[in-house]
Amino acid sequence: MTTTMIVEERSSGHLLVYVRILAQFALDRGDRVVVAMPADVMSSVEFSLHLAPLEGTVEFVDCSAPLSPKIITGLARTVGADVTVVPHGDEVATRFALAFPSKAVGRTRLLIMRDPRWEYPSAPKRLLRNAAKLLLLRIASARRGLDVIWLREPSFNPRSGSLFARDPFIGQDNREHIEGAARALRAELSMAPEVFWFGMTGGITARKNVPLVLEALGKLRESRPGAEIGFATVGPIDGGSGVTSESIAAECAAMGVAVVVQDRIIENDEMNAVVLALDSVVMAYSSYSPNSTLGKAYVLGTRVVAAGPPSVRRFVRALDAGWDSDLEAESIARSMGSALDSPEPRAHPGAISSAEFCRAVIGGLGAPGDADRAGTRNRGPV
Repeated sequence: MTTTMIVEERSSGHLLVYVRILAQFALDRGDRVVVAMPADVMSSVEFSLHLAPLEGTVEFVDCSAPLSPKIITGLARTVGADVTVVPHGDEVATRFALAFPSKAVGRTRLLIMRDPRWEYPSAPKRLLRNAAKLLLLRIASARRGLDVIWLREPSFNPRSGSLFARDPFIGQDNREHIEGAARALRAELSMAPEVFWFGMTGGITARKNVPLVLEALGKLRESRPGAEIGFATVGPIDGGSGVTSESIAAECAAMGVAVVVQDRIIENDEMNAVVLALDSVVMAYSSYSPNSTLGKAYVLGTRVVAAGPPSVRRFVRALDAGWDSDLEAESIARSMGSALDSPEPRAHPGAISSAEFCRAVIGGLGAPGDADRAGTRNRGPV
């Protein structure tokens, strides 16, 4: 029996969702599965939401943080791992590149969540830092027993033979179930059917630029005084986001915009329901990587209003998933107006599946040199 170990030192965002689907995939193919994480992660709310259902089917073991090659190799040796997967492997990969080479234990597979080449334009200091990261990732990818896997956008079409995994749509339920959950959510939150609902979901952090989105809504309201417009946020509001539940509600009320604010941690299935319940998701993000909201909107058929750096705009355009602009209120407001006037986009059921993602991240059955079904053995960056 193959032993697959998944190691994660954080609980934020969708990391534990990744852990869950990877663990379930390995269980379904008959592996013994070990999940290693620090005690504070195992006591987190996110653990209860995402991983508690796996207790009794996988082995949970404690590990130290921050992760190091020595810690990971030691854990792999202790549990007898044939393959070790680190879902957030960016920092770990650079540590492997700098570490003194040692004998590998099985194969170690690191998912790189943030390709440094996406960060353009950047300040000179940041460009130098990203160049250094890219060099270290290339060194790590050449290490014996180590596979570097690059997270890619949903539309990614490989031009070279690197290991990669497309950012997946994680939907445990079928379309009919998600539609039912979306209808129930709209009823529960009193989201009037005659209102066009813009919204955001997931963790509401500073990088989601909610104050800028509210400014854009104000400009849309000025240009469309008779339109029935609403704004919903469903997800935990971070203290550094620049907004609170009260400030969002007050600003929307002052503009004459209907509002729904749910400041709470939500699980992945709820996020799917939120995306489908909205008429348009707003992604005005100060980040460069693919994000799960785009994939959810594309698969489920929800309009997308996006703003951000060139990489994010390119991801949206490649899917023909909505409207993109710079991070500027007037431009975002114009995109909102276009969304308001457009019919619902078509859904893409079956696209960017979580099974494809898991196969790409976990790889073969732990045998050294196994080629990935989604890539090849050439481990250089795409």
